[in-house]
Amino acid sequence: MPDSHAAAPPESNPSSSPGDTPPPTADKAGPRIFGRKPHGHISPTYIRLSLWALVLAGAFKILVEGSNSDFFVFRLLVFLLEPVVGYPWIAACINFALMSVAVSWNLFGGKGFVAGLAAWLLVAGAIWGPYRFSMPRKLHAPVGEDAVWAAARGTDLPAFQRAVDGCGLDCSPAMIQTLYNVLAMRGNIAFVRDLQARSPTHLSSLAEASHHRARLEAGRLLYCATGARVGHHLDGMTAALFGPLPALRQLMLDYAAPHELHNGLHYAIRADAPERVAELLQRGASLERAVLMSYDNHRLQAARASRLALVVLLIEARAARVLKWFLTDGRAHLDALDATRNKGEADALHLWARAASQHEARFGTLDSHLPVLDGLLAEPAFRDTAPLDPQACRDNCQPAGFKTPKSIYMQVEERCLQCGPVELAWGAGGVGSVKALIDRGLPISSDHKRRKLILAALQAPTDPEVGKAQQMRLRSYQGEAATPDANCLDAFLAEQAAGPQQR
Repeated sequence: MPDSHAAAPPESNPSSSPGDTPPPTADKAGPRIFGRKPHGHISPTYIRLSLWALVLAGAFKILVEGSNSDFFVFRLLVFLLEPVVGYPWIAACINFALMSVAVSWNLFGGKGFVAGLAAWLLVAGAIWGPYRFSMPRKLHAPVGEDAVWAAARGTDLPAFQRAVDGCGLDCSPAMIQTLYNVLAMRGNIAFVRDLQARSPTHLSSLAEASHHRARLEAGRLLYCATGARVGHHLDGMTAALFGPLPALRQLMLDYAAPHELHNGLHYAIRADAPERVAELLQRGASLERAVLMSYDNHRLQAARASRLALVVLLIEARAARVLKWFLTDGRAHLDALDATRNKGEADALHLWARAASQHEARFGTLDSHLPVLDGLLAEPAFRDTAPLDPQACRDNCQPAGFKTPKSIYMQVEERCLQCGPVELAWGAGGVGSVKALIDRGLPISSDHKRRKLILAALQAPTDPEVGKAQQMRLRSYQGEAATPDANCLDAFLAEQAAGPQQR
């Protein structure tokens, strides 16, 4: 009995001829490529178009970038197309890479996809890697203002000149002026001279010599001779006057405008540098202008220059050597100033007593004030010690009032401002100033009771809280320098001029 579950033989189509091939069934395998079953479909047209795009984009890039034709229309097309010629080439390369990876996947499946992607990554690395790491200077060559600052850090004058010539509008006049002062601070005489010769306008030596591409790590600088803090900008005039290079000083001062010389004279008085004071006065700097300038060096602080205005500046700067020079070799300049004194106006010793006692009350020390006092006492015209207002002195002269909050900002209430120098110093809280004046023979007071109080103050112990506040404020004022020369202006300028190879 035949098996009922056996498959029936296929029925023959009586209309078909014996030589016809039956159509493939759905479960039969399709065509194979290189003996492998395809994993997708890639249009041959897409492949041909990708190849043509790569060839045409490359030819277009070579034609535009390598053309040297002088034909106007062609040059105009090159000018218009050159900024965008790289984009079709990059797009064609990316498309070709994607197409080849897709063909690899179509032929060989997942392994082909990974292999194709890895191959293109290796090709890209082989092309980009050497270009990126073997030619960094060509890839990142500074231009414009960056190129000028980069050349200014070296010593190659032709390279510096090429950078300045190629800077064009990128280098503003303010930038060139700052560069001029930075180069002076670094002591680069050749570059300074070149800028002076090529600049169409005058370059001021009073611009601050610090820039975000040339920071000066100055910290808190003090004048070497006096220990007073440098309050003006670090500029080319500062480098010329107090730096270690006489040739730079000659070059800068020969080029400087009159108002720069006035500022330089103010700097020299502040620094207690009589040699620089004499040189600047010989070059035509105005003592009247220098005396009236404020500490931030560009404003006038009074309407009239006088001998007392100069004394105020000398006392504030503690410039004992410059004072001695004005009383000897520079006497003609001192006598040329107006010597009139208004009624009730403080004289030289009154001014010293107030300034010295204020400094002592704040910091607990007289520092360089005593040589200035000796210089003032050497001049008979400065020895007036009479009270400025006898009646006000009798009514309002009491010991100074100290307030010591828990900070360095100790407050001192000054009194006896209308009295003589000794009483004025006592009323301002300067016991050391009082002693210095008495030791030099100045009268104490016409009031017997006040005289006893002043003498008793010389024997009284110092308040510990006041002494502690004074020491804290002195450390804050002088900075945290490890040695006295670490923040001295002359030493700092010598370090700047030493050159980058020594810094």
